[in-house]
Amino acid sequence: MKKSKIMKFTFSIDDTDPKARSIINLLKELNKDYNFIRVSEEVLFDEDSSIVKEELLYRQNKTLEVQEGKSWNYLKKEL
Repeated sequence: MKKSKIMKFTFSIDDTDPKARSIINLLKELNKDYNFIRVSEEVLFDEDSSIVKEELLYRQNKTLEVQEGKSWNYLKKEL
């Protein structure tokens, strides 16, 4: 019996373009009809987006607020 070979392809499509949306919708429809096609969506953030900047700033502030644990200088000396 011949072994089947599974190939995976990853496509990155900018869904802001109408033609791109059309391709995405086509793939989603094909996904319904064919069990060998799987369409999954992953949301990617632009590093310069305001959402990412806000989240990073929030995390930085939380890190600075919490004074539990050892200081970086202390940890460096332990190395």
